[in-house]
Amino acid sequence: MQALWQLKETFECMSNHNPLGVPAPYPAAAPRTHSCVLCQKRKVKCDRNAPCAGCIKLGMECVEAIPAPPRRRKRKASTSDLQSRLQRCEELLRVNGVSMGSSDGQESDIEEGCTPKEGSVPAASPSGKGKLIVDQGEPRFVNNTLWTGLADEFKEIDILRRSDSASRKSTLPTSAAVDASHFVLGSNAVPLQNLTTLHPPPVRMFRLWQTFLDNVNPLSKVIHAPTTQVQVLDATTNLENLPATTEALLFAIYASAICSLTNDECDTLMGEPKSSLFPRYLAAAKQALGAVGFIASSDLVVLQALVLLLISMRQNQNPHALWVLTGVALRIGQRMGLHADGATLGLSVFEAEMRRRIWWQIILLDNRTAQRAGLRDSITPNSFDTNLPANINDADLDPNMQEMPLEHNYPTEMIFCLITYEIGKFIKGAGYQKAFAAPVSAKDKVMDELESRLHTKFLQYCDRSISLHSLCIAVAKSITANMRLMAHHSRHWKGRDSHMPQAERDILFSLSLQMLENDNMVHSVPGLKRYLWHVQGNFQFDAFIILLSELRRRPNGEHSHRAWKHVQEAFNTHRDLTSDDYALYIAIGNLTLQAWEIRETQLAQQNQGHVEVPGFITILRAKGPPKDESTRGPQYIPDQRNSTQQSIVDYTSASGHTLISSTGADFGDQDIAFDPAQITPMGWDYWENLLQEYDHQLYC
Repeated sequence: MQALWQLKETFECMSNHNPLGVPAPYPAAAPRTHSCVLCQKRKVKCDRNAPCAGCIKLGMECVEAIPAPPRRRKRKASTSDLQSRLQRCEELLRVNGVSMGSSDGQESDIEEGCTPKEGSVPAASPSGKGKLIVDQGEPRFVNNTLWTGLADEFKEIDILRRSDSASRKSTLPTSAAVDASHFVLGSNAVPLQNLTTLHPPPVRMFRLWQTFLDNVNPLSKVIHAPTTQVQVLDATTNLENLPATTEALLFAIYASAICSLTNDECDTLMGEPKSSLFPRYLAAAKQALGAVGFIASSDLVVLQALVLLLISMRQNQNPHALWVLTGVALRIGQRMGLHADGATLGLSVFEAEMRRRIWWQIILLDNRTAQRAGLRDSITPNSFDTNLPANINDADLDPNMQEMPLEHNYPTEMIFCLITYEIGKFIKGAGYQKAFAAPVSAKDKVMDELESRLHTKFLQYCDRSISLHSLCIAVAKSITANMRLMAHHSRHWKGRDSHMPQAERDILFSLSLQMLENDNMVHSVPGLKRYLWHVQGNFQFDAFIILLSELRRRPNGEHSHRAWKHVQEAFNTHRDLTSDDYALYIAIGNLTLQAWEIRETQLAQQNQGHVEVPGFITILRAKGPPKDESTRGPQYIPDQRNSTQQSIVDYTSASGHTLISSTGADFGDQDIAFDPAQITPMGWDYWENLLQEYDHQLYC
C-alpha cells in the first residue's frame, strides 16, 4: 500500500513539473457561486466550476458572470411617513392663510383678513394657467395658488398611498363603490350585463369601425384613427383582456356608427334593425363608462368615449338633459386642463394636439346644445387659451414624435371641424360680442368679415367633387346665413313685422331661401348621404317659417316659383312634416296652405291656366282647411286692389360675395290683386312657444 502512495506522488510531481513548458489551459480555482457569461448567453446549465465543462469543451475562456444588483424594494408606507407628509401640507396651508380645523374631517375655512406671504405666487389667470398634478395615479389640472404650491406633496403622497394600497386587497366589492357615473348617465336603470358578450363579432366590428371612419370621424375628429385602429384589431382577438377604457371607447364608436346609418342601411350592414342595435350599444357604452368611473377619471380615452356618446345622443335626447351632460364633459375637460393649451403644460406634441381636438369639440357641443335648449353656452372666451387644432391629417401625427408637423395650406381631414371651430371662435370674439348689441349695419359688417375669413382660409380650396368639401361649403354658408337671419329677424322690430321696411323683408326672404336650398342640396346629393345623420337634426325651422310667411306676400314671379320648388322638395325630404301631428307641424302646414291659396288665387286671376297642385298640398288639405282660430296661426285677408310693381335688387355682402339674387316685395312681373298690408303680421312669440313645445314633445 505504501508503494502505491509513493507511485501516486511521483506522477503528481511529474505533472506539476511540466518539463515541456506547455502552459496549463486554466489555472486551478475554487468552485464559483454564479454561472459563467458564455453559459448564460447559450442558455445552458453551468456546472459553476472554474473553468466549467462547457467552456473547456469549446476551448473558450470561462468568465464568471457579474450578478445584477439586487432590486431596491420600495419601502412600505408607514403611518409615520404619511403623517409627516400631511404635516408639511398643513404647514403650507397655514402659510397660505388657510385655517386648519380639527382632525375629525371637517372642512376648514379661509381665514378672514389673511394675505399670502410675501413672495408667494400670484393667483392663476382665468385663461387656464396652472399645472398638472398626479392625484391617485391620474393627472389633474389645478390653477389655484394654494393647490399649485402643494403639487409636489400631492405627487409624493399619491405614490405612498398607491404603494400602501397595493399591498392590501379591498374588502369592498366593486358594486359597492360609491360613484356618480351611473347616476349621471342613468346606466344603472337596466340590469348590468357582461360587456364582453355585447361586442359584435369581428366581421361586424370591422364594419362598424369602417362606418365610423366614413360617417362620424370626419365630423368629430376626437380620436387618432391609426392608433385606435390598432386597438380595434387587438379587440377582435383578445376581448377578454381588453382594457376597460378601450372598451368604453369601442362601445361609443359602435353607438355613433349605428346612429349614422339609416334603418335600411343598418339592416343590410348588420343584419339587425337599428331600433334594437342602437339602444343596445348605447346602453353598453353607458355601462362601460360607468365601469371606469368616468366622472372621476382623467383618462383622455375615457373623455373621447364620452364625447362620442354625446354626439350619438343628439337625435334622441332631450335638449335640456343633453346640455347638462355636455356640461359634465366640459367640467371633466377643465379638470384635466384641456382649457389650457398643452404646449404650456409640458405635454408631448401628440397629446397636446389630441387635447386641442377634444376640447374644441366639447366647446362646439356645448354651443349647439345650449342653442337647442334656449340657453347661452357656458364657456367664455377668456376662460381658456387652447389653440385651434392644426390643419394636418392623422397620418402626420405620431405618439412618439418630438416636433409638431407643419400645417398644410390645403384642405385636410380636419376641414369640417376647423370651419365650425373657426366660426365658434369668431362668435366668442370681442368684435362679434360687441356687434351683437350694435345696429344691424354693424352686424352685417362683422358677418362680412367672417365670410371673408372662411372663404380665404377654407372655402376657396374646396373641391365640390369631394363629398366632405361639398358639405363644408353648404354648412358654412348655412351657418353664416342663419347668423345674418337672426340679426335681421322680424322679432327685433317693434310692432312685429308689420313695420318692417321692405328692404329688410327682401333680405330675410333671400337668406331663408338660401338656407333651404343648402338643406335640400345636402339631402339630394348621393355622396352626402353618409352625413345626413348630422344634418337632419339641424333643420332651420326659423328660416322655413319666414320663407312661407313671405310667400304670402310674393305669390308670383321667378323667385316665387323658385321658392315654391324648394318648399316642395323640403316637404318631400322631411316627410314627418306631413305625417306627424306635432303642433309645430300643424301650424307650419296651415301657414303653407295659406301661402299656397294666395298663390293659386292670383295665378287663376291672371289666366295662367290650370295650376298643378303639388302632392304635399293635397296631403295638407286632406287634414283639413287652415285653422286660423284654433291654432292662432298667421292669417291672410285677400283683397282686389292692385299693388305697384317693385324693383329688383341684389343682396350682396360687403365682401363681394353674392349670397343670392332677390327681388322686391312681390317678386312678380304682373299686378297682384291683393293688398299685402292686409296680411296679418307674424307673431313670433307664438312660433317660439311652438318650437319650445316641439322640442319638449320630441324628446320627452
